[in-house]
Amino acid sequence: CPVINAECTNFTDNDLNLFLKNWKKIDSNLKFLSVNRSPNSPEIDEKAVIEGLNVTKLEKFAWVRRGDESIGIRGYSISNGKGRMAVFGIDTLNRKNVNFKFSLSSELETFQY
Repeated sequence: CPVINAECTNFTDNDLNLFLKNWKKIDSNLKFLSVNRSPNSPEIDEKAVIEGLNVTKLEKFAWVRRGDESIGIRGYSISNGKGRMAVFGIDTLNRKNVNFKFSLSSELETFQY
């Protein structure tokens, strides 16, 4: 499935970290992942999500188009063993940061470090 939108999930910080670690190891056709945890979930612990990963902090937003909507991702870039690059971030524009976005860099409209 190249696009996954998960709503009101119980994904933990460790689940997100494990997803990123597995993405680095396997050749997946996943292009975009959106995880919106339940509103009463605890905020995402950014340090737990990136623990043990070689990531680069993004200074600006990366923009990805999903249908008629442009989604800004500000967070980190990451590369896998297959030479593919992606960006991911935690949405801090909402009341609580319980939203996680991941996109292959090939899907981005604009990308700047």
